[in-house]
Amino acid sequence: MQAVLHLVPEDRQARVEGQGWQMAVDIPSSNSSVAPSDEGGALLQLVRDETAVVSGTGFMPGTRADVWLFSEPTLLGTVDIDENGEFRGEVNIDSNVVVVGEHTLQLQGVGEDGYVRAANLGVVVNDTAAEATTEEAAGGFLWWLWLLVILVALILWFVIWRYRRNREA
Repeated sequence: MQAVLHLVPEDRQARVEGQGWQMAVDIPSSNSSVAPSDEGGALLQLVRDETAVVSGTGFMPGTRADVWLFSEPTLLGTVDIDENGEFRGEVNIDSNVVVVGEHTLQLQGVGEDGYVRAANLGVVVNDTAAEATTEEAAGGFLWWLWLLVILVALILWFVIWRYRRNREA
């Protein structure tokens, strides 16, 4: 049986179910979202320095589930699978490690039958609104700084020009 994707946008959750197993990503932040992608999969909107909750059932007890972010392979975290074959944990979208842009989030773990189960979800990682605002403000400040430098240069040129003109007279 092929895995089936379920999206619950109002709960900000994407869940993948296979025969006897399931994995889910919940995004608690109101800045993030879950929506269908153009290719028929899921598209998660994540924000750097916030967390996502990963969970699953139907896995081999005593193993672990890994959460990866690709294109540049980045291990976001691991979660231990309990004696019931279930896991639940948080992973941080660390701004020191994760770059803004499009990625693929992969959850993987060993199923009860010993085979690896994996779910891939499309992800767009954004900066927080505060960081974006700070960058815009910094850009605005830079324009003012350049304007000030040009103004000082013009005043200096005028003073030198006036001084030379008075010396010649």
